[in-house]
Amino acid sequence: MNRAIKLLRRLVIVGVVFSVIVVIVGTIAWQMYPRRVIAELPFVSQELDINSLDYYDVGAVDLNRDGHLDLFTTNHSSRQSLLIANGNGGYNDALTTHGFDQDRELPGLEDVGHAPEFSGPGLYIYFVQSTLHFRYIPVPNAQSVSGSIQIPGRPEIVDEDGIETSITRAPDDEFSSIIGFTTDADGRFSVAVTKSAPLSVSLDDDFPLREVRVGAYGIEPQSHEFELYLKDRHGIAWADINHDSVTDAYMSRGALFGTLAGLPGEMGDQFFVSASGGQFDEHFSELGFEKRNCPARQVAWTDVNNDDRLDLYIACGRQVGGFWEYVPTALRTNRDEAPNMLYVQTVAGDFREEAAAYGLDFKVGGTFLWLDVDLDSDADLLWASENEIALYRQTNSGFVPEVLIPGSTTIQPRKLAVADFDADGDLDVYVAASLGSKLLINDAGRLHAEDPAAIGLPSRVRTVAWVDYDNDGQTDLYSWPSGLFRQTASGQFEDTGLLRMPSPYWALIDPRVLWFDYDNDGDRDFLVMQRYFPQVIQKAFSNTMPFTADFLRNDSDDSVNWIQVELHGSPGNRDAIGSTVTLITNQGREAQQVGQSDSSHYSQGHYRLYFSIGNETEPEMLEVTWPDGIVQQIHQPTAGQTLRIEKLPELDSIQ
Repeated sequence: MNRAIKLLRRLVIVGVVFSVIVVIVGTIAWQMYPRRVIAELPFVSQELDINSLDYYDVGAVDLNRDGHLDLFTTNHSSRQSLLIANGNGGYNDALTTHGFDQDRELPGLEDVGHAPEFSGPGLYIYFVQSTLHFRYIPVPNAQSVSGSIQIPGRPEIVDEDGIETSITRAPDDEFSSIIGFTTDADGRFSVAVTKSAPLSVSLDDDFPLREVRVGAYGIEPQSHEFELYLKDRHGIAWADINHDSVTDAYMSRGALFGTLAGLPGEMGDQFFVSASGGQFDEHFSELGFEKRNCPARQVAWTDVNNDDRLDLYIACGRQVGGFWEYVPTALRTNRDEAPNMLYVQTVAGDFREEAAAYGLDFKVGGTFLWLDVDLDSDADLLWASENEIALYRQTNSGFVPEVLIPGSTTIQPRKLAVADFDADGDLDVYVAASLGSKLLINDAGRLHAEDPAAIGLPSRVRTVAWVDYDNDGQTDLYSWPSGLFRQTASGQFEDTGLLRMPSPYWALIDPRVLWFDYDNDGDRDFLVMQRYFPQVIQKAFSNTMPFTADFLRNDSDDSVNWIQVELHGSPGNRDAIGSTVTLITNQGREAQQVGQSDSSHYSQGHYRLYFSIGNETEPEMLEVTWPDGIVQQIHQPTAGQTLRIEKLPELDSIQ
């Protein structure tokens, strides 16, 4: 018996020592590897104050249509960014001034990652890391503070010191629980909450409102009873819907893991429509939109029926990402089955949901891309789910599916990037996947799948974007974590080593990248945002595993070997979404479609087109095919400028 006990003790000691060594070695190895994209010439680090906490997406949009691209992020229920370019190389944060706060009554309510500054006596109410905090610093001449908060579900108090609390539990079939609190001394308490549902706060009427400070900005509520409401935002689709030449925004948001429909009151996505004075009014249900328990992810405008009115497509299934790509399907949880939605705009300007009528009401998670694959002036849908990749080609009899890659557990698509990389006049697609990407080559309107490695491109990537970073006339590919791959004259690609992610822990990182011409100098600049996944890792090690955002200016010597194009279409589709622009040179024909410059995962709004012409000094022609099929030609366009092309009024009369 004694020998067995001694052996057991030795095994325990050896196990503890081994574990300590593993932790030390792992920590050293973790710290040795850079966890940021490496910046090398021609890319130069640039300051950018952008909110990266708990980000979900990033994108570019010319919101005020001044020719300078603005930036936006979506950050779940954390503080997001809406950065308006000031024309001098900088940005002004317009989230609050434009009325885009998640709780417009209490701007700054969103989580900013840390407690506000406690600048004096008062009751402070704020969010940090999915937790609602109350902090009271005694107010002179106020005897005490007391109140209650009504919270969905069955919350738990996670920290309490100096404040007396009580919980009235809701029965399982009711909506919420009520936490009461009271104190006359310095104290605090915190409670884990579901942030994307409204929380109702009630304070004792005797406590002065001027001593209540809500959120990061310390906003005073308007009454002793008020709501705290964060929205869990995912994607933004930008377009001018009310025909006033100002860009409007449809914001998709989560559905509380499929339980949002069970909460009282009307809760949905958000639709911000421009109003006077630079403000935006919220519209949703009055225009015909419904939430329908859809945990909305990706959103995009299209004109699905060619009636010159924009329609909205929403992906509702929970897309696999990050760590979960490596977990067998049967072991995953929270797999919602809300069907995708297609809102078709009516003559009156409201919307009807018709996804089932069009055969596009898929119930599985996935990502999509609207493109005119056969250049017949109607929108086709490329749909990449966990089960398969298929093209839904629009015909006179509706959308006809063509399976391109049948069901497989080795794909897990995460991002679709489109470009005419081979300059043959039609659009090709790179399907980014950590477990094996595919290249869909367009041959006269027919897509066929190839291994990217056949032309020197990586196969295991987490996000991707086509970009001619050096404006040499050959479309290159950026892939994360591998970096930039430059296309050679032979059509093969070579690894440049630029903008690579050197850390071997890339499988735990969920990146977003954005390529856009921030300084209007003709080349595209680079923004990358990184987070760890699953999120519990990041929360547990927030000091050593922070959310990051790196902005790198492209200083390539590109002189005037570029042309950028912005189309101004009819009032019903001012950004000419769905148009095709073809640059014709003595080297060939390169086609681009409006919206393909987006490298966002879930959003849409970057409608500028980027053409590089290499050594070509005088391109022969730009050919614009508008969404209605009408063709407009610009002969010998001048290089080194952004062309803003208006659809000629007389073209609308051509039959």
